[in-house]
Amino acid sequence: MHPLFHSATLLLAAQMTFYAGFGQIGIETNTPDPNSALTIFSTTKGVLIPRLSKAEQTTLAGTLTIGETGMLIADSASGDL
Repeated sequence: MHPLFHSATLLLAAQMTFYAGFGQIGIETNTPDPNSALTIFSTTKGVLIPRLSKAEQTTLAGTLTIGETGMLIADSASGDL
């Protein structure tokens, strides 16, 4: 195989090992909360949650496994989470 392929594979493996060693991810912060899986910090922006219609919610609900039932979505008509 090409040497560049080996280098890219090693780099990817190293990155995956690095990220697997930490349980938290921070966006716009270097110090994610140790008790959360994801910390997002901003003083000027928010998070846009996917918006689904009632029909789309029903379709999605029929395809979810037990582990996926905690998904966060917003109702596109009312804005309710």
